[in-house]
Amino acid sequence: MTSDNSAELDRRLKALLDEGDFNVKQVGSATYDISFRGELREWTVTTRLTETWVLLRSYVMRIPESVPVRSMLLQHALEINGDLPLGKLSIEGDCLYFDVEYRTEHLDSSVLSNLLRLTVYVGDDEYPKLFRIASGDVMLKALESSFQVRKPA
Repeated sequence: MTSDNSAELDRRLKALLDEGDFNVKQVGSATYDISFRGELREWTVTTRLTETWVLLRSYVMRIPESVPVRSMLLQHALEINGDLPLGKLSIEGDCLYFDVEYRTEHLDSSVLSNLLRLTVYVGDDEYPKLFRIASGDVMLKALESSFQVRKPA
């Protein structure tokens, strides 16, 4: 990619974000961080424009080291991915991210605004469940229920 092309992509993305009236911070060539206040936490969506794709990524959480908890968390992430047509939870290193990729053919400020809001909406919706799993709360409840004394019927 030439520097002229990179500069053009940067101008295009900045203009789209400005139209959406977002508070942005440039973090690289044609790459910006946009912060949103969610229900439980702040979400930062890193948005990058290429010639054919707009890529949005938001950090969700660190993946626990405990193998059983890690397995439950990753299983739940796969289930979430099966329900999401536009985005996916992905793993990089020991971190879980929510990613959205969208072709730039029909990208305008309205579509980009909707994609950013979708990223935050999914994060807000799924984070409590993922957090409960990551904190071991789900395993603790399952363990407690297995030791509850059941009364005969």
